[in-house]
Amino acid sequence: MRIFTVIEGVALLTLSYCAAVAQDATVAAPNNYKVEFENELVRIVRVTYAPYEKSPMHEHQGNPAVIVVLKGGGRMHFVYPDGTTSEGKQEETGSVRFVPTRAPFKHAGENAVDKPIEVVRVELKTNRQTKPCAAQ
Repeated sequence: MRIFTVIEGVALLTLSYCAAVAQDATVAAPNNYKVEFENELVRIVRVTYAPYEKSPMHEHQGNPAVIVVLKGGGRMHFVYPDGTTSEGKQEETGSVRFVPTRAPFKHAGENAVDKPIEVVRVELKTNRQTKPCAAQ
């Protein structure tokens, strides 16, 4: 009986910790982030937010670069793990952005406008085992 209580306590502690740790956006917010294609070089993620929709806290892995194609423009509001917030800039439908290398980060997002937002993220990966084209 006592061993069962200890096991329950460890399991509960582990589940609580895992719930508190932000997960990849495609896991934490599958209604908003959907992997359309992935291989060893790139991951393409479709991101959609309905008007004023919020996503839970999630993590974006660090990437060498991300290309963002806005299929539906708008503006996002972000909340970070320490409680600070930021307002994204107004994005125009059809615009394309290049995001250079950045470290992993966590945030929760909210569509701050009354129109849906749709984005396609092309996340480049590093692959140290990939040979230069001339060496293949």
